[in-house]
Amino acid sequence: GGGGNKRLPSDDPSSLPAHFFTEASLRPKPKKPGFIRSWLNGMMETSLKKASKDEFERDEFIEGCTIAFEQIMERFTDNSTDGFEHFMTERVHVAFKESLEAYSEAGVVCDYASRPVISAEIMSVNIERDNEKNRDFAWIDVQFVNEQRISLRDTTGRVVGREGEWVLKPSVWRFTSPLPHLKWVLSDIP
Repeated sequence: GGGGNKRLPSDDPSSLPAHFFTEASLRPKPKKPGFIRSWLNGMMETSLKKASKDEFERDEFIEGCTIAFEQIMERFTDNSTDGFEHFMTERVHVAFKESLEAYSEAGVVCDYASRPVISAEIMSVNIERDNEKNRDFAWIDVQFVNEQRISLRDTTGRVVGREGEWVLKPSVWRFTSPLPHLKWVLSDIP
């Protein structure tokens, strides 16, 4: 029957891609680096401090990354990627944009809320040579733990699927910088 009523995603959430929804049981739990990983990270941090001519300072790095994480999450909760290009590589910026566009094309908006970071911990530190650029780069994986709530809504504002609940969520982000002068950017979300 042609009543002309357009079906909305809230009428049939199964019409959306499965990756738009994450079951609670599949959510990762926060991790701690083990003894050997912590020892290796300590050694690599010492090497990074030397390679950066003492520019690397652990506490400043974690504080800066936490600010970047919170600002990026806040902007993403506004369904925008404006200003991201200063914080991240082009590849990651495009991935954030494509994620928002995928929601938009499906007729939904991600109603996303993110609370301040509870903990930020270095999970891995590495220094690698980029032979093409003839330069050394450092990368550090940081695990942020905060409370996040995600609901999908259609154009009328109705919830698609279940209303999101506040959950404690770990997010591991990789920050990369050339050496010796540090300029950290988000380069991956492994």
